[in-house]
Amino acid sequence: MSDPGTSTPIRILYIDDEPALLDLTKLFLEETGNFAVDILEDSLEAMEIIMAGAYDAVVSDYQMPSKDGITLLKEIRAAGSTVPFIIFTGKGREDIVIEALNNGADFYLQKGGNPRAQFAELAHQIQSAVASRRAEKRIAESLDELNAVYEQLTANEEELRASFDELAIREQEIRRSERRLSDIINFLPDATFAIDAEGTIIAWNKAIEEMTGIEAEEVLGKGNYEYSLLFYGERRPILIDYILKGELDNTDGQYPEIRKNGESAIIETASARTKGEKRVLWATASRFYDDTGEVAGAIESIRDVTEQRNQERELLSMHEELASTEEEIRQHLDEAITAQEKFRKSEERYRGIFENAGSALTIFGQDLTILKVNSRFEKLSGYTAAEIEGKLTPTAFIHPEDVDRVLEYHQARHQNGEVPLSYEFRFIRRNGEERIILISIGILPEERLSIASLVDITEWRRAEEELMIREKILSKIMEILPIGLWFADSEGKLTMGNPAGVAIWGGEPHVGIEEYGIFKARRYPSGEEIAPDDWALAHSIRDRVTITDELLEIDCFDGKKRLIYNYTAPVILDDGTVKGAIVVNRDVTGEKQAEEEIRLSNKKIRLLSGITRHDVRNQMMVMQGYIELIKEEKPDRLIADYLQNILQSIEQIETYFEFMKEYEKIGTAGAEWQEISASLEPLAGSGIPIINTCRNLSIIADPLLTKVFSNLLDNTIRHAEEATEITISCEERNGNLRIIWEDDGPGIPDEMKERIFDYKYGKNGGYGLYLVREILAITGITIHEEGITGKGARFVIAVPAGRWKIG
Repeated sequence: MSDPGTSTPIRILYIDDEPALLDLTKLFLEETGNFAVDILEDSLEAMEIIMAGAYDAVVSDYQMPSKDGITLLKEIRAAGSTVPFIIFTGKGREDIVIEALNNGADFYLQKGGNPRAQFAELAHQIQSAVASRRAEKRIAESLDELNAVYEQLTANEEELRASFDELAIREQEIRRSERRLSDIINFLPDATFAIDAEGTIIAWNKAIEEMTGIEAEEVLGKGNYEYSLLFYGERRPILIDYILKGELDNTDGQYPEIRKNGESAIIETASARTKGEKRVLWATASRFYDDTGEVAGAIESIRDVTEQRNQERELLSMHEELASTEEEIRQHLDEAITAQEKFRKSEERYRGIFENAGSALTIFGQDLTILKVNSRFEKLSGYTAAEIEGKLTPTAFIHPEDVDRVLEYHQARHQNGEVPLSYEFRFIRRNGEERIILISIGILPEERLSIASLVDITEWRRAEEELMIREKILSKIMEILPIGLWFADSEGKLTMGNPAGVAIWGGEPHVGIEEYGIFKARRYPSGEEIAPDDWALAHSIRDRVTITDELLEIDCFDGKKRLIYNYTAPVILDDGTVKGAIVVNRDVTGEKQAEEEIRLSNKKIRLLSGITRHDVRNQMMVMQGYIELIKEEKPDRLIADYLQNILQSIEQIETYFEFMKEYEKIGTAGAEWQEISASLEPLAGSGIPIINTCRNLSIIADPLLTKVFSNLLDNTIRHAEEATEITISCEERNGNLRIIWEDDGPGIPDEMKERIFDYKYGKNGGYGLYLVREILAITGITIHEEGITGKGARFVIAVPAGRWKIG
């Protein structure tokens, strides 16, 4: 290996199955002059080479054909090699990163981006890993020297023992005090730790050991934000530091919401991790003081509320003894003259911890007399400590129906019987209010006192009951819904379908995206086959898109074919995570069959109507011809008048036929997007200028939309002879669209504003505005007149939200 004390390059073995990348990495690293790089394509040969011990560090790809990088890492660590190992790969999945680091990788670097910046970062990681390993080696050598010194100290122990009898007595008192107060903090149900004024960890209870997987002896006495590293993966100030320094208003946005309660602060964060798993943590922190009023440190209690958010709660059992280490013994020897001061500060420290714990605490004797309560217990009960301590027992706060059960647990606990670690009971406050409490009780070994932690879970229970009610309602809704409803998880696997959905598909398949090939369907009416990865549900999960009104012909599992409208939408959490998707199927087989039957019937009716009109018109022409022949015979005046009336009736019948021809077109072609400007183009050259301000606007309407505007124009020409221009404008109102057609003619009297839309009302037959309203009604559009008499007509066409767009 290269010598860390000289300028000798660091020896690197780089393993990758890409020859070009091997050469490129070697070139970049060696050009700095700090590295000597050997390259290797086959990871099967790497084990023997690495174990020879010739390299200062190993850089390896993850995915290789013969053996992946993490498998190689596991093998060399199992063989006892501690050589720094860096995974350098194109894979960036979080689970691979975690697996690599958990198996002893020093660093993990993802390939990609700017090459020079990439290799500079790789060089930095190699140097950091090598420097760290060399430092560990030097520390180990230093520990050997310290052990030798310790052996010498042990040899002289007998000579020193007599001189430190008084010290031993004082140390015993300190330890008894610390052990008693340690028992108190260790019985706290919440994960709790404390730091002194310099930020050094001075307390680390059993609950936080279980939460982090780190035992107390590993962190006690450490500073430099060691605790932050365990929760956030980096050394930085957290709540306990901000409360200690009084900087709650300067947290750099780490905690969006901080609730202050006197000198305490409460936060909740979803960015923490424990044991490598992302968790939601609730935390409270406050300062504690010495006898002089100076800040002595801070305490933070942490509660994992992840399971509470899923309506499942756990409380951690806490029990641990403070372990005395060699360093603590040395400190006791070196600080012998301050032993009494340590004892006093120890009492103050743990008194502060008890008072500022994250839950209500009480200590009571075997006779149930309450000896000590903290401020949170005062707040919960409604009594002051002076009213409780030495005067009341826990039964004063327990619901009468729960007293026997609680006392039974108390007796069994002191007789070493089997008792639940935590249980619920009803707590009666001073004002008579009933609360649901989750209690955890432990025994302080030396005094045989009981310490109880009480957590008010009333709101949790109410929320749980409300959730159960909502689940029952949702279940009933799903059961009676006439449309198919399906739920899929984040991997696209169908987890549940309602009865209507199962009936539509003729089965209940629980398959993921990779198995969508079992579904057979075609787009309707094009007949295009749906590929397994082209299902709307796959797009919603993969691309986070909502898909609506997808008309499909499906091959059902019961052998039938059905037409359905398919709708899918992803379920996305506030942090951007896709939690799953919802699928809605509406069976329109019957509707489409009925539409087809109606279409065929309408076709026959239109054919029959056309033939009938043709034949009747022929006969009308015959009648008109004979009338003209009779008129040439110069009949008397009375007969001539009769013939003229017959001709007028024939002309009126012709008007009816024209109306029938237009009316039967309504709704036959199907609604579609119609651009307003395009629908107005045929009206150009009408003689009256039309000013259109509704540019790039389209609405869903019957293809006869041009007829609507043509009839409105005809109405203006016929009834507003004084009009000089027509203006068309648009405005949005509460999501709906108003298209306004107005002229500068005489206007329409109030008593006629609705009657003008009636069938056969007004001059010239009265069909124009009637047809306008009928055509628009096909797609849910309405029209009314709201102009002012004398200032022109103003027709307002109201288009519902979702049926208009710009662009």
